[in-house]
Parts: sequence; C-alpha cells; structure tokens
Amino acid sequence: MIFRFAFKIRQKIFRQSYLSWEYFEKKTKIQKMIQPAYQSVLKSMSGATFGKDCYISPTSHVYTNTISVGDSSFISGGCIVRGHVVIGSGSGIGANCHIAGPVKIGSDTMIANNVHIFGFNHGTSPKEQMRLQPCVVNGVVIGDDCWIGANVSIVDGVTIGDHSIVAAGAVVTTNVPAWTVVAGVPAKIIRSRIEEKENTYPEKVSNISA
Repeated sequence: MIFRFAFKIRQKIFRQSYLSWEYFEKKTKIQKMIQPAYQSVLKSMSGATFGKDCYISPTSHVYTNTISVGDSSFISGGCIVRGHVVIGSGSGIGANCHIAGPVKIGSDTMIANNVHIFGFNHGTSPKEQMRLQPCVVNGVVIGDDCWIGANVSIVDGVTIGDHSIVAAGAVVTTNVPAWTVVAGVPAKIIRSRIEEKENTYPEKVSNISA
C-alpha cells in the first residue's frame, strides 16, 4: 500500500510535468503546494519573475540569469533554460527543450518538444581555436501566436514574426516573416498564411500546447 501511494503521487507529479497544459485544467493538490515553493526558489536563485497562474515543471532545469514568465504560461519537464529569457503570457514550452538566452518568446506561442533555441554563437575565426574565441550574442526573438514544431533548432540572430509556423525538424538560420510557414534544413518559406487569415482574426487564442 505504501509503494502504491508513493507511485500514485509520482505519477501525478510527472504527468503534469510532461503534459503541462493539464495544470490549468485540473491542478492537483500536490502541484498547488509545489508550485509556490519552486517558484520562490527560482525567484531567489534564477532571477525569475512570474505572472499569474504560471506552471514551471519541478523536473525542469532553470539556471537563468534572469527569466520573466507571463500569465498562464508553462515550462514542461526536462527543459534546460539558461541565460536571459522572456516568455509572454499564454505560451507553452514543451518537454525537453533547450533554451539558451538571450531569447524572447511572445504571447500565445506554442513551443513543441525537443526544440533548441540558442541566442548566441561561438566565434569561428580560423586564426584561433574556436573554444578560445568570444561568443557572438545577437539573441533570438519569437513573436506572438507562433507554433514551433518538434525538434526544431533556431540559431542566434533569428527573428520569427507573429503568427508564423516552423515545421517539425526545421533548422532556422534566417528571419521568418510574419504569417509564414517555413520548413526544411535550412528552413525555407513554403507558403504564406495570409490567404488563410479570416477577415477578423481572434484577439485571443488558446494556450494549449502541441
């Protein structure tokens, strides 16, 4: 009975860690206790500020200099988040992502599982060993209402415009215009979403993650 009870608690914690959008639908008593404590630690040790009703998985690894998380956003289990990071409201970071700032993510944006976003790069001059060269830091900006598919990589200096979609497995090395779908390695524009846009685009979209 003791083991069964322990496994039941573990299952509840890990389920919401990796299906983090469920936190907003049905918070467990355990998570209601864990979240304030964990977020308090992140505020003191990782320069964190949080909006209302955020969820940060206790199985994530948040080692930031500063991080700001907007209302009703989440970071799922297994994520590594470091550097300087800003996440807007209603956005979700899927499981096992690696986000190294400076990175700014807008509101109502979905980041699927295993996405890698790096807001810096190593120097590559042939005159010196690369490991000894200073980093180049331009940062990454992802707009509002974007969908970044699973296993995407986004390199330093890239800006992804609002309402854009990056297909699974893409490697994004150049800017993505708003309302655009890109795919491939390196990512290229495959179509525009402008034609699909309704006359009146809804002001608020769902925060359910892929």
